[in-house]
Amino acid sequence: MDALVSLVVGAVLLAIVVAPLLMYFSGRGLTFLQSLRISAVSFAVWAGIMLVFFFTVEPVTGRTVSGLVALCLAGSLITRLAAREGVTKTGWFGVGAKSVFSLLALIWVAVGVMYLVGALG
Repeated sequence: MDALVSLVVGAVLLAIVVAPLLMYFSGRGLTFLQSLRISAVSFAVWAGIMLVFFFTVEPVTGRTVSGLVALCLAGSLITRLAAREGVTKTGWFGVGAKSVFSLLALIWVAVGVMYLVGALG
């Protein structure tokens, strides 16, 4: 039960963090509520995929691999849902991939800061 609660909380936090990134990468074509809805749907699907991976695939591949695969699927879903809202894909990556890569960079920075604070304290 604790894993389910933490997964839902994580999906909500990820959706809230990705919404401004999605607004930025869409070229200001989306409002905050549109981008929040797109990211919320995508990370709700991500949470469902993570539950499936948690019970079936994780014992075989490990948590990191299944998490990265699920994030890639969430990024693809973000791009597809944004296309329905009129955001066109420009360049190699869509807005979902750019948002997910930025999210990963922010997570890495947060982890680095936590390690730095832990090492100093």
